[in-house]
Amino acid sequence: MIALKIRTGDSFDIFALEEDGECKVLEFLNLISKSRRQCFLKLVNGFDRTADTGLMQNEERFKPLHAGIFEFRVPGEVRILCFLDGSGIVVLTNGFTTDKMEAGTRHASELRDRYLDAKRNGYLTYREDNL
Repeated sequence: MIALKIRTGDSFDIFALEEDGECKVLEFLNLISKSRRQCFLKLVNGFDRTADTGLMQNEERFKPLHAGIFEFRVPGEVRILCFLDGSGIVVLTNGFTTDKMEAGTRHASELRDRYLDAKRNGYLTYREDNL
């Protein structure tokens, strides 16, 4: 498993997960950058604000879900799920349209568990990438 650093800020570094040569969250963001440009720009703005100033307090844009999973959101449109690793890392797990919420949340929890296992057992690697 690889953690790709996509944003660096004063408060958080933001990573996206890659497994087996695929980064599903970056693929999803690439897709919506073409088909839903305004949603993409709102999400990237949220990533930038979080990296620079900390977790957003606006639940329309960022909110906790359950069991340590959070969501960056564009209401009625798309979600990017994530979790926190310590006090300075946000890890993006997956993205989806609003109608796929339950499956997306379950997948985010599974990715968090695999990430933490990889980190604990020393086979998590880090790399920088651009969004």
